[in-house]
Amino acid sequence: TNTAIFLSSNYQVHDLYKSGLQREKFISSMKFIERDFIYFHLKGDLDYRSDKVHKFLSLEKKNINDFSIREFLVNQFDKNANFLDKLTLSNREFSCKGFGKRFAWLDFQIFFHEPNIAKDYLELCKKHEWIFIDNFKKINDSELPLVRRFIAFLDTTYSTGAKLCILDTRDSISMLYKGEALEHLWSRAKSRLQEALFIE
Repeated sequence: TNTAIFLSSNYQVHDLYKSGLQREKFISSMKFIERDFIYFHLKGDLDYRSDKVHKFLSLEKKNINDFSIREFLVNQFDKNANFLDKLTLSNREFSCKGFGKRFAWLDFQIFFHEPNIAKDYLELCKKHEWIFIDNFKKINDSELPLVRRFIAFLDTTYSTGAKLCILDTRDSISMLYKGEALEHLWSRAKSRLQEALFIE
């Protein structure tokens, strides 16, 4: 019947690629969809990426600490998780707070201060379905290597489809970088972060 069906998640047509880089290039296509397509909003409250993760992130931030995170990861992901050893990527060792068959748990302030690169992030995403990150702090132009690493990491998780879980609130992370030197790249990073899960 020559009927075309398009599926999109999370956003209505006029909000597709919201805050995305060079979004103006997509506006004409969105107008075409709004004008010539019949579209339906399939509403649901369940996050199918992981209902259990969603429930954990619904806890108040004050109740999410190293003990509760470790307990959650052991119970929901890997009863034999490792919380003692370093993480091996590209035959080099990096600091981490824990890892298992399905997850890696990173400390933002430690991991991204270490000399890791895009190749390491790619291996990280291939080895672990879920990546959890906590212990964030505000960063500026005095820590540009850390900012660059985090941006490259976000690009990799986005391109590989890795499931990223930020153990902080979305509002807090939106103000993570307060600098000027890499603002043009941080705009893309904030767009990538739209795909991550956050504490509510």
